[in-house]
Amino acid sequence: MKEKTPGLNAQIKAGARARLTGNYPKVIFVQFYVGFLIAFLSELFFQMIKPSDLKGFCLFIVVRFLLTILSGLFLVGLNEMYISLFRGKKPSFLRLVTYFYQYSNKTIQLQLLILVHILLHSIPFLVTLPIYLILKKDILLIPVGIFFATALIRAVILQLNYSQVFYLVFEEPGASVKQLLEASTLLMTGNKLRYAKLLLSFIGLIFINLITFGIASLWIDPYYYSAKACFHKHLLKEWKERKSN
Repeated sequence: MKEKTPGLNAQIKAGARARLTGNYPKVIFVQFYVGFLIAFLSELFFQMIKPSDLKGFCLFIVVRFLLTILSGLFLVGLNEMYISLFRGKKPSFLRLVTYFYQYSNKTIQLQLLILVHILLHSIPFLVTLPIYLILKKDILLIPVGIFFATALIRAVILQLNYSQVFYLVFEEPGASVKQLLEASTLLMTGNKLRYAKLLLSFIGLIFINLITFGIASLWIDPYYYSAKACFHKHLLKEWKERKSN
């Protein structure tokens, strides 16, 4: 009987596990440091801010946004670390910090532009929701629900389209923010469903992480990020093969 060939996701996850072999201790240290720092800052600020009134709520939103930007800055360094594993390099905390500073301006611009794109596709929902809250007319719940669902779907599609920019930002350092977004969209053309399936395949591990109160994340997070890096390398390989034909 002919042996069944593993699917793409199975191959990618196997490649991710192979690259982590022998590198788990250093990867866990870097991943834990980043997670701890963001969690510590989040707890510190949210203990100081009480969103009990409009001023507090606005301040809460601003701080939440800034912490999201900070997470994005670290994400570039983490992505570079996992990509480096596929190039035979060892994980390095110093390199993480270097990439944090080196690409901070472009990373912030990318995050802001992605946010603007998502908000622009959410305008119908953002307009109808205040109208419903003011008028309190139940009939308005229908358009609000429709626009919310549409905005959510568009946001997911945009996130998938732009999912590769935080790899391309250090692989194509001379590219502009616009070019990086376009390149990511090009790479993800025809691959959004495959990428979504890869991410969804980690749901079981996410459940395990929940029942272990986050302890399992020390092993799950490196596996997850390594698999995403492996998928990116696969996309680049496919794109180069198409370009050469």
